[in-house]
Amino acid sequence: ALEKDIDIVKYQERMNYELKIVADKGFSAYFLIVWDFIKYAKDNQILVGPGRGSGAGSLLALLLKITNLDPIKYDLLFERFLNPERNALPDFDVDFDYERRHEVIEYVVEKYGAEQVAQIGTFTTLSTKAVFKDIARGLGIDHTLINDMNKLIPQKFGKVYTIEDSLLEVAELREWKVKYPELFELAEKVEKLPRSASVHACGLLITPDPIWKSAPIMRSKEGQAVTQYDGPTLEKLGYVKFDFLGLKNLSVINIARNLVKERHGIHIDPDKLEPDDEKVFKTIRDGWTDGLFQIESDGMKKMFKSLNKVDFKTLIAGVSLYRPGPMENIPEYSARANGIREFEYLSPEIKQVTSETFGILVYQEQIMKMSQLLGGYSAGEADMLRKGMGKKDDVVVEGEIKKLGQRMRDHGHNETLIKQVGDLIRPFAGYGFNKSHAAAYAYIAYQT
Repeated sequence: ALEKDIDIVKYQERMNYELKIVADKGFSAYFLIVWDFIKYAKDNQILVGPGRGSGAGSLLALLLKITNLDPIKYDLLFERFLNPERNALPDFDVDFDYERRHEVIEYVVEKYGAEQVAQIGTFTTLSTKAVFKDIARGLGIDHTLINDMNKLIPQKFGKVYTIEDSLLEVAELREWKVKYPELFELAEKVEKLPRSASVHACGLLITPDPIWKSAPIMRSKEGQAVTQYDGPTLEKLGYVKFDFLGLKNLSVINIARNLVKERHGIHIDPDKLEPDDEKVFKTIRDGWTDGLFQIESDGMKKMFKSLNKVDFKTLIAGVSLYRPGPMENIPEYSARANGIREFEYLSPEIKQVTSETFGILVYQEQIMKMSQLLGGYSAGEADMLRKGMGKKDDVVVEGEIKKLGQRMRDHGHNETLIKQVGDLIRPFAGYGFNKSHAAAYAYIAYQT
């Protein structure tokens, strides 16, 4: 909820800005459909999450009660959700009580019609290693040999290289290709082909006309309509998907509040819990977080116990830091947060952007704001920089760093700062976290 003592002009300007972009892009109906099924859930006492994903950066979404967090108070960017300079589709990740999610979907089917609502199909493809195993089996090649060969195939950020990239990277693999040319020839042909069809875990299609008029339909095992096009294909056709996620933590919260009402006669509305209760933060800092969303692991407990103070901002940072890559910064973050490690900001602009995380880059939005302050990027350009930095492609990342450097040069910054900024953001590329997403995660943890 919005606080009473706020800069109303700032909020009105943000609301009008968002309204114009949503209307200009033709997404008003999307917002209203999401508002409608969330309203149905809340009117029927079905718990709804605070709005995961980049949608938490929209003030309009907060005013429609699609999300729960004030994006201005927590410095969340609308452009991370909807870039005014790029034709990207909006995507609200909406969580429902796991045990009652089906009721919301049934409401949507009833409201819009069975022919206008379908789940979204997905198609699994074989990984490089699985391709080699399957083809080798058909060719009668000993599986132990293939297992040895597969050990040579590299992977980065958990993603296995394609056959083409593996051959470029590993000389020894090229020797295997000379030895087993038919294996490689056939494997390259089937590598990207669909292997099996399944159903998207949470995506739903809602359309104004019967879906079968523009997309083929199949039936799931339960008899539900499922598109034979996957999500990316449907997006190219202009369809917008709606995400209905089932979250067991919301089911746990619902059980707990029902017990409180039964035993103590007190009704708790999770949506009205402001994340400012010192007793909750003391509980987190003391490590009593078993079963709490996102913060129950031993590593999470250790991190929060290492801090002299935990508040909602450090809870958001902790959710973002405790992942492969950024977790290397946790000791430094803790030392700075506790005041036992002195540090200097590279410039006043960087201080403005990173003061809440003690000079350490944690969020994608920090890269966006930094580019605006140092390089004069527009909000839309800043989002495109963020997207480029997340490509996990060294050539693309270096290109973006070079472009930012030139823009900083054009704005009168010296070469020393340009190099320092490049060095600061380079290791951050590929694992920066979405602050809107992290804030929603932190809020669910706080509610629980």
